[in-house]
Amino acid sequence: MGLNSEWQDFIEDIIGTKEYEDEPIKYKLEYDSIIAQIKDHHKKLGLNVDKKDYEDNFENSICLDTFSVFKENKDKIIEEKSFDEATFEKHLDTGIGSTSIDFFLENKDAIIGIDSRFTEMLKMKLPNRQNELQNYINRKELSYLPDGFDKLARYYIDLKEELYLDVVRLIKISMGILNNKNERQARLLYIYWAPLNYRKLEMYQKHFSEIETFKNKMRRYLSFKSITYDKFWSFYQDNELFKDHIAKLRNKYNFECLLPPSMSSPL
Repeated sequence: MGLNSEWQDFIEDIIGTKEYEDEPIKYKLEYDSIIAQIKDHHKKLGLNVDKKDYEDNFENSICLDTFSVFKENKDKIIEEKSFDEATFEKHLDTGIGSTSIDFFLENKDAIIGIDSRFTEMLKMKLPNRQNELQNYINRKELSYLPDGFDKLARYYIDLKEELYLDVVRLIKISMGILNNKNERQARLLYIYWAPLNYRKLEMYQKHFSEIETFKNKMRRYLSFKSITYDKFWSFYQDNELFKDHIAKLRNKYNFECLLPPSMSSPL
């Protein structure tokens, strides 16, 4: 059975959805509560959440769980497109250092970086909190960057609002992709976990709004797309090779967050 055409269309730069247009009421939920609910869900599945390796691998687990099977079947991820490389934690040179990409795909026609977020993006932070972005301005080593790319860095240097989206990381990954794409198509996919009822949560609405702002500013330099893990899994749920793996992933990671009255006052 062929793969869902939407994921194939990503290569052609067509993915795009409206995530929040029909959900007018939002609820507040604390970060610690979401973490506790994930662990409770995992406990019910028989996972030992008190083990050190569970904690050590917590943030990376969803990426490793999802893409391990794609790494093993890199010639079957997208029909009629075989990848020569499928790698976790790929390091790419940026001209002034290196950047690490969670999962990386490459062939003679395309280079695709996938940045994965589980829960750490739900902690708000100033976008340029460590003054890294100043390093990307007026550097001859970055002459490969498209004209105007420094405007993206300058925008977030001047922004004093805390964000969920780690824009510094995404800018660095974008630089690594642009520096190594040569004449190939280049793509950056931002994939993130969300509970099944995420449209009800204020933090995910704000996170999505930040993604859209970043996407609009990045579009002239690099194709940047975002997607939830569950939406990504849906592209493979009927594929004979991947469907059992997808079912296990959904069993492990998909659930609705509880919204107790004391924590769920509409905004």
